[in-house]
Amino acid sequence: GVGLSVHGQYRIATNKTMFAMPETAIGFFCDVGGSYFLPRLQRNLGTYLALTGARLIGPQVAIAGVATHYVPEEKLNSLLEELLSSSPEEIEKILGSFSVPIQSLTSNLDPKDTLSETNLKAIERCFGEPTMERIMAKIEAEEEKEFAKICLKLLSKMSPTSLKVVLQQMIRGKDLDFKQCFDMEHKMALRFMKENDFFEGVRALLVDKDKSPKWNPANISEVDEKQVLRYF
Repeated sequence: GVGLSVHGQYRIATNKTMFAMPETAIGFFCDVGGSYFLPRLQRNLGTYLALTGARLIGPQVAIAGVATHYVPEEKLNSLLEELLSSSPEEIEKILGSFSVPIQSLTSNLDPKDTLSETNLKAIERCFGEPTMERIMAKIEAEEEKEFAKICLKLLSKMSPTSLKVVLQQMIRGKDLDFKQCFDMEHKMALRFMKENDFFEGVRALLVDKDKSPKWNPANISEVDEKQVLRYF
């Protein structure tokens, strides 16, 4: 999974690749080093992905910077054969010869694509705020109405506690090194295992599958700073 691959030096996406960090939907947080790699994505994109659980498909994974290269599926076997028969010093050259340049991928994006320049500007405007309340206010006032509507719909399904904790995770992770991020996540995981929302989220989405979790607290306004700080 992404927990193993995303920390590698070379990360190849194909048209069949799907990336998401949907943990806020089960009352958890972005683990597997999400504290490290998500805050380092461009233009608040990591915070957007962490909070909304939005999916990236195929070329989007490379455009976002989650993958380092995009290679069409039909070229993958040939790429593997060439890599296996070459020296480590040739890896970058080989990947470059098989991959599609990021600039070519971005130039072919639909204007409605999540990663279109228009929507990236909206993400940059909305997801750089230091509190969930301010992020929600920015989204509600966002000029890109359709994109804002999608964001609000996604966020409305998530655990309010997870949203506030994950936002703080992104803010802190930006200034931590790799080991410090994992140390923080270990502490966070232990705390989540003591709280209601993780068990309720797993029940609603993975066990009973009624998709109707009863979050407690039920609204972000009810999650105070003291509650959030317990996770850190």
